[in-house]
Amino acid sequence: MRALKDSNAGFSILELVVAMSLVLIAVLAACQLIVESMSIIESTGRSLRDPSTGLASASLRRDIHEAASVSSAVPGWSYGPMTLWSQWPETVIIEKVDDSLVRVVRDTSNQEIERRVLVRGIRSWRWIVVAPGLIDCELTFKVHLNPVTASLVKDPERLARMQTRVERFRFALRGQAGGNKW
Repeated sequence: MRALKDSNAGFSILELVVAMSLVLIAVLAACQLIVESMSIIESTGRSLRDPSTGLASASLRRDIHEAASVSSAVPGWSYGPMTLWSQWPETVIIEKVDDSLVRVVRDTSNQEIERRVLVRGIRSWRWIVVAPGLIDCELTFKVHLNPVTASLVKDPERLARMQTRVERFRFALRGQAGGNKW
């Protein structure tokens, strides 16, 4: 019994600090994983609620990847049509018409071959050539809120922000069909 009383049982302050530091690092790593998984869940939920956004971005990605060059007449952000030229004789034009983002394909004589709405409910569309072969696109959508949620928000500015969603994309020109010119 006496031997137990005389021994220095327990942990030193240094051992406690090291152990607490390791626990803190593990907790911070777990928090980061939780935040990232919530972000993935949110984006998945958003694409499930509005699948047209994903389809529009896939179509934009395909057209821009296949393009060899893009019209960039104005420096900075452009709100007008984006003209994409590729190795094919057709020209693809992406433009905002009323509240829709429209894809138009024209032949060499500038005759319209195809016109297709990529997505509806667009508030604004803009794009910029960030670097040679690199394009940023930004689409602003109108979001339909649950009427109960909308009635709970008293601040009109906050309600307007909640009813708007901005999607930003960065695409690279690859210059070939299938996008394999890296």
